[in-house]
Amino acid sequence: MTQHIGIYLRDERYLASLQDFLSRRIPDTEVAAIHSLKEFLALADRPLAIVIAETQLNEGIWLRVIPVLKRARHIILLAFPGGPEITEDIARKYGAERLFRVPFPSGDLLAAIQEMLSRDEQESTETEASLETVEEMESLYNRLNDLDYYALFGVDSSAGVEEIKKRYIDLARRYHPDKFRSASPEIRTMAYEITKRANEAYSVVSHPNRRKMYDRMRRENTAVKRFDFRLKMKYEENPHDTIVNKQARRFAILAQKAMEEGQFKQALTQLKMADSMEPGNDYILSLIEQAKKGMGQG
Repeated sequence: MTQHIGIYLRDERYLASLQDFLSRRIPDTEVAAIHSLKEFLALADRPLAIVIAETQLNEGIWLRVIPVLKRARHIILLAFPGGPEITEDIARKYGAERLFRVPFPSGDLLAAIQEMLSRDEQESTETEASLETVEEMESLYNRLNDLDYYALFGVDSSAGVEEIKKRYIDLARRYHPDKFRSASPEIRTMAYEITKRANEAYSVVSHPNRRKMYDRMRRENTAVKRFDFRLKMKYEENPHDTIVNKQARRFAILAQKAMEEGQFKQALTQLKMADSMEPGNDYILSLIEQAKKGMGQG
């Protein structure tokens, strides 16, 4: 793809020399030499990658050229001897990425331009990749409820933990919501739901006891795709594993030990803490009932 560079200088000899230099040294680039304000304003509707302009323009001209300058992806300013004093900060206020003071090594200007064009090319490639990712994301999102945890990660049910972990990390990185913060609400929602499901799946299949229960559920009912901790307690060999929140699980374990020692009031306090961290968990609620009954008997 041809890149377009516009150079706006009043010194015609310097302008022609710079145009010739850049045209020869940067391939696939069209360099426009601009002598007048009229020619410069005519570039308003042209997709310019870079504009190179001198800083000797008077204030009235600057007010007219700034809108055109800001249409370009990159701005480079050239400060000539005898011109107005300009600092790096002032240059940045005009939107310029670089300021060169004449005379300067031509190689420095060339390197700056090549870096800018290379960055644009990389961003263009990433944008194309992002569009492809969005199409794949939409396809995955539409199939999400039809996939069991193994299918979500693209592995067999006999896959080892390390292989599953690798696939999980790849999936989480590819569709992490932070990568789509500037995308539409629909795309952000898809990214969030896919990442949420991936986290849920990994929390089950990376946990030996949960994975064993999940596999048993799937054998008994082929329609099962997800693990419901609250409704599948009959499969639980260790009921504390029905508690997803680690702090809630810790309080529940402490409460159970307290009840074994007859400390039902203490247990109830701990269970209320657990319930606040994971409300609605059937196992925690059942322990709360046990603690209340124990207090009543006491």
